[in-house]
Amino acid sequence: MRFKTLSILCVFALAFSACQNKPAKNQADLIVFASKIYTFENEYVVYEAMVINDGEILELGSEVEMLKKYQAKDTQRFEGFVFPGLIDAHCHFWGLAQTLLQVDLMGSKSWNEVIERCKVFVEENPEAEWITGRGWDETLWEDSQMPNNTLLNEAFPDKPVFIRRVDGHAGIANNKAMELAQISKDAIIEGGEIHLETGLLIDNAMSLVSDKIPPFNRQQMEKGLIRAGEICNKLGLTTLADAGLEPEQIEMIDSLRNAGNIHLRFYTMLSYSLSNLDYAQKKGVTKTDFLRINGFKFYADGALGSSGAKLKQPYCGSEFHTGLQLTSTEELRHAFSVLDSIGFQAHTHCIGDSANSLILGLYNEVLQGKQNKRWRIEHAQVLDLADLSLFGENYIIPSVQPIHATSDMRMAEKRLCSHRMSGAYAYKKLLDQTGIIAIGTDFPVEKPDPFANFYAAVARKNTDHQPTEGFLPEDKLSPQQALSGMTRWAAYSLFMEDIIGNLEKGKKADFVVLDVDLLSGQQEKIIETTVLAVYLEGKRI
Repeated sequence: MRFKTLSILCVFALAFSACQNKPAKNQADLIVFASKIYTFENEYVVYEAMVINDGEILELGSEVEMLKKYQAKDTQRFEGFVFPGLIDAHCHFWGLAQTLLQVDLMGSKSWNEVIERCKVFVEENPEAEWITGRGWDETLWEDSQMPNNTLLNEAFPDKPVFIRRVDGHAGIANNKAMELAQISKDAIIEGGEIHLETGLLIDNAMSLVSDKIPPFNRQQMEKGLIRAGEICNKLGLTTLADAGLEPEQIEMIDSLRNAGNIHLRFYTMLSYSLSNLDYAQKKGVTKTDFLRINGFKFYADGALGSSGAKLKQPYCGSEFHTGLQLTSTEELRHAFSVLDSIGFQAHTHCIGDSANSLILGLYNEVLQGKQNKRWRIEHAQVLDLADLSLFGENYIIPSVQPIHATSDMRMAEKRLCSHRMSGAYAYKKLLDQTGIIAIGTDFPVEKPDPFANFYAAVARKNTDHQPTEGFLPEDKLSPQQALSGMTRWAAYSLFMEDIIGNLEKGKKADFVVLDVDLLSGQQEKIIETTVLAVYLEGKRI
């Protein structure tokens, strides 16, 4: 009996000793398990588990390995696919907030429908001094004709109306708005066109009316910004690059983020003006984990749809019209020199081949081949193939919006003629030159939908899966390339690759969980993607 008792005691002693010698597990806040976790490191490594602590990634590995090493306060298991948090590399967050407070004209199928939507807006907002809105696109209509203000004058003889085209580069004003703006038949504005008889204002001419519109008050804008943030999060976006803001607008957005009302990171470009240039020279670069103010947004030309893009040759069907240069060459040259001296990035809107050629030349003149400045051409939409090499030679990053290709395919050749189409929406050719491409949606010009944008990049089709073979299919991107443009390459283009863009040890735990594997090759499923969860610094939002 005594022998049996001693044996039992020995067994307990050995077990206790083994427990004492067993290494303690490391502590963590969260372990995430998923069908696949795509890190988007250079080798596109795939894992089963990701360990997170204090908002950063501690380690990735197999489920067995991570459970052996870590004890977490919380675990989450997803029957889905984890990707780095999606970045919109070129958008207008403030603009999206404003559209939520105006008449929504996106997708209107006729000018009559535009008028009816304006009437509904007045019924719902009788206190509104002005009727403003954005989103009409005449290329969606049966006649495809640019509208005039006759019906607006009939429907709203006493209330001013100004409604912008989908691209934001043209708008229609009714007579009341033209009267308040005191626009006469002799009015001329550099970088813009005034069509007094129709109420059509293009590019810089729009300011004659828009400057008269009372701004939304702070309470209204805060409401719109919070709603815009919720929309972006639900679509899997965790970081936005806003292409053109005033300092006070940036302050309002950041104050809402600090208060916990907006859950996004922001890279913000200051809108170019002499006062903002002076502001940047005095203040310098702003760099925090959630806010970067490190660039300026310039406009070289207008948009293709409203015939404001600056082309080397006249528009198709026109003898002389080549579009509009919106900022003078000397002004751009001076501003670029200042940015180079103070360490800010230049981001220049270039649609036409003439505008792209001009800015690539000015960038080269100022930078003289300097590496890692990461200056960008925004849109790079229509290129002379002879200018393509200037991107690679001068380390210029193309910032593109693939969904523009499928939105513009109804009208692009009508504006350009066939001989210029080989250099239009040429994203694969650009990537071959630079090895990097940043991808955004340009919302609210387009919907803030990264999956429709991704589909346009890899299939060159719209959400109706048209055209069958894809629009200019030779410039399709691979799924890996398109997703890199929305994650790690976008982060690099914004000098944010130190904290976001891929999922690796030490990076911020910004990630999205999807029900569709974007890299599976099943293209038709992409636009049906559902966002299962979004995390910012390891916290589910």
